[in-house]
Amino acid sequence: MESIVNTTRYALLASVISTAVLFSACGGGNTDDAADTAKATASETAMEVTPASTDGTWTKKAGEWGSFTLAASTYVRYGAGTRWIGKWITGTVYCNNDFFGSDPAYGSVKECDVFKASTTTTPTPTPSGSAILSWTAPTSSISGYRVYYGTASGKYSQSVGSGISVGSGASSYTVSNLASGSTYYFAVTSFDSAGKESSFSSEASKQIP
Repeated sequence: MESIVNTTRYALLASVISTAVLFSACGGGNTDDAADTAKATASETAMEVTPASTDGTWTKKAGEWGSFTLAASTYVRYGAGTRWIGKWITGTVYCNNDFFGSDPAYGSVKECDVFKASTTTTPTPTPSGSAILSWTAPTSSISGYRVYYGTASGKYSQSVGSGISVGSGASSYTVSNLASGSTYYFAVTSFDSAGKESSFSSEASKQIP
């Protein structure tokens, strides 16, 4: 049994790595759909929309003298080519000069387009208050690991034998609920079927933002 302990004693290598969590969002759909229009409106009203806005897409809804209905407040432009006027509209839109108040493109056949703001997916920042401790497993047979950590190098909050128990098949562990602004120090041990524990691995540290 002592040979197992000696083998595992120096086999562990611990390091702290930052976490990154990705969230994806989906959108789209037909702008005729009331639910999709309502979702788009939340994004659109958060930015300045003008007839010339480029941070989004314009979709033709009707030709001149046509009409359509919007279930939620949506930005509509009226005109042709590079000449447009526009406004926020809820309800029925009449695509003509009288409804929009002027003729933005005299002599041209005009249309009405609706605006939908572009959406982007942004990775969530690394959460503060947590750290991921990872290690390389020893080649000998073990029954599990114990994780130790504290705010002083070599002095851990858990007494020897009372570290956080992790299964033998694991190679990492996330330590959470760490105090912001503090530096934490981490180490890992392994133990065999008889409960004999190796010495601490090399120490890793991380400052919690």
